[in-house]
Amino acid sequence: MMLLLILLAATQPAAPPPPVASRAETARPVSAEALALAELLAGPDLVFGPGSQQQARAMMIDLYGRDPGMQEIEARSPGTAAAVVDAILPIVTRSAERRLPGLHQRLGALYQQRFTPGEIGRLRAFYGSPTGIRFIRGMQQRVNGDATVESAAARRDRVPDSSAVLEDLGRAGQATAMALSPADQEVLMRLRDGGLLQKVERMNPEAARTLVAWSQELSAEDQTEIMTASQEIVRKRLAGAEKQR
Repeated sequence: MMLLLILLAATQPAAPPPPVASRAETARPVSAEALALAELLAGPDLVFGPGSQQQARAMMIDLYGRDPGMQEIEARSPGTAAAVVDAILPIVTRSAERRLPGLHQRLGALYQQRFTPGEIGRLRAFYGSPTGIRFIRGMQQRVNGDATVESAAARRDRVPDSSAVLEDLGRAGQATAMALSPADQEVLMRLRDGGLLQKVERMNPEAARTLVAWSQELSAEDQTEIMTASQEIVRKRLAGAEKQR
């Protein structure tokens, strides 16, 4: 869900910055283990599943509704923000699906930089285990995106700050860990006692920056399609509102 929200918030990107992990990508090939870990943590089912789409839609309607220009349009034609989000969500999702392997490469390169092969293997084993799956699913359900939406709303380019993304993910992770069963919490504690969770936490800010940078890299064609769809929705709804007067 968080990936979709970041992508939707970044539908008016400036020229994309250099990828955060680009140097890591070119330094050496990403190992199969590191790539598999990235695919596990940012898989299509997590990013594009129905629940993720519904949550991202609700948050983006909230974000669009805070824009003064959209507020004026909503006053004349209520529901326009929702209609715009519904129009651009398929475009953004299609773009993200096409570019997702590139994100996996960057995250895999980051993991390869920050962890030993043995540590990557342990992380894969954990996140692929019943406890790890429950943890990932629990985070997906609990992440609310409040800080991300607030950050995006405060910026002219509507691109959220990576620290806000990290704040939302951190809160969801803490709430999920507390809601796990004692047996699952014991598994987490073993990872923490071994120092691996602390290494993950130290890497997370860079991972968040990678996500936000990747989100801004919609193609020129995608950006044009998003702009055209948004303008057409607004034009039609305002024209309809005028006819009803």
